[in-house]
Amino acid sequence: MNKFLIIGFGIVTFFAGCRSFGPTTIPRDRFDYSSAISESVKNQVLLNIVKLRYGDMPVFVDVSSVISQYELANDFSYGFGWTYSSAIPTERTPSVGGSSKYIERPTITYAPQTGEKFTKSLLTPIPPSAILFLIQSGKSVDVVFYLCVQSVNGINNRYEASMRSAPIHPDFVELLKRMRKVQQSGMIGTRTQTDEKKQTSLFYFSKDVSPEIAEDVKWIKQKLGLNPQASEFKVVYGSTNQQDEIAIMSRSVMEILVQQASSIDVPAEDLQQNRAYAVAKTEDPFLELMSMHIHSGRQKPADAFVSISYRGKWFWIEDTDFKSKQLLSGLMLLLSLMESDRGGNQPVITVPTG
Repeated sequence: MNKFLIIGFGIVTFFAGCRSFGPTTIPRDRFDYSSAISESVKNQVLLNIVKLRYGDMPVFVDVSSVISQYELANDFSYGFGWTYSSAIPTERTPSVGGSSKYIERPTITYAPQTGEKFTKSLLTPIPPSAILFLIQSGKSVDVVFYLCVQSVNGINNRYEASMRSAPIHPDFVELLKRMRKVQQSGMIGTRTQTDEKKQTSLFYFSKDVSPEIAEDVKWIKQKLGLNPQASEFKVVYGSTNQQDEIAIMSRSVMEILVQQASSIDVPAEDLQQNRAYAVAKTEDPFLELMSMHIHSGRQKPADAFVSISYRGKWFWIEDTDFKSKQLLSGLMLLLSLMESDRGGNQPVITVPTG
């Protein structure tokens, strides 16, 4: 009987040692929920880009809270009995039993993004200061301008939409190429000047540059109508400028989404049946490098960075297409940047583990 008592004591000790498991769930829950929310945001952004190409209404739904509750129930039993008769010797019948039950009950709350504030965040042009912050953070100036800017000092970028289409001005392409060269040399930068009344964003060119970069800076100033002797210029929102200003007509997040929708490889039958609008393909290899490439097909892709199903077809970005992956990630960053009131609506994860 002693061996059964030892076994029973061991089981009781085991169950007693498993009462608290809250800390062990933190690494798993943080990683799992973070990955799941990130993937869902990527899918949602891609889905809305595709919907815009098909004339559908974009809809954004946020995860406002995650509550995951755990329950661990243990049970242990021990019994001992015997029987005796004249025909059968004394027979001992000890028994030991136990059970454990683990339950997880996640509760996830979704909040559709609607109302005046959210609509304004989609339709309001991106502040020029935010564009400068992106450049200062290390983003390529040509990609940022091509994605976020419709015109600089009256020089127009391209725009492709169902109701409005505008070709890119050749000087805008050349401007992007030369600004990229100057940025790579480390000879341009941005800063913010604050006084008692307002905050001013400034864009500057370094004075000590090589002859080649100096020629690029000279061309940029000439095409933008800037003072050739100045090295620092105020950045303002608008389509016209003075000699000490760089006037940026920036795009809204909605315009950026529509522009990216023009890069979808829409199935030919959908274009023929007028289910989606057609766009003119750019022939400039330089601009192709700055465009997101979204594939389409009947079958789910095997190796995709992000993929969604829409109207019986699959749309995706290849995992090997690093440029398109960066553009999508930058677009997600812009969405977060423009939703200035999102601070109080970030997903809250509550995990009761008692």
